[in-house]
This record gives sequence, structure tokens and C-alpha cells, in this order.
Amino acid sequence: MKSSTKLFIGNLSHKVKNRDLEKIFSKYGKVLNVTIKENREIYGFVEYDDVRDAEDAYDRLNNYDL
Repeated sequence: MKSSTKLFIGNLSHKVKNRDLEKIFSKYGKVLNVTIKENREIYGFVEYDDVRDAEDAYDRLNNYDL
């Protein structure tokens, strides 16, 4: 993974809301922004204040089923 403060969150359920992602991802650091997009699939982005927090969340939540 290239170091970044923004994580891509793919394959989301239609039921998932911004606050759901913020609650899960804020366990790993200060979340600056949560965005959910809908195209053919539902996906989102979570942006952290610190790249180390983003890396921790990536390590712990990669392939996590929401």
C-alpha cells in the first residue's frame, strides 16, 4: 500500500451510512472525512488526519465485512 491518508472502501451495502463508517474507522485515529458514492456499486472513502492511522485501519480492516 502506498502511504496515504485516504482509504478506498469498496463493496458497501446500501444500508451503510457515513456515520457507520466513521464509527468503525475512528477506532484507529482521527477521521477527517467520510464519503459514500453510488454508481453501479456502493463505495466510499475515509480520510484520516495521520497516515499512520490510515495504515493501521488498512491493516486491521482490509477484507472486513461491513
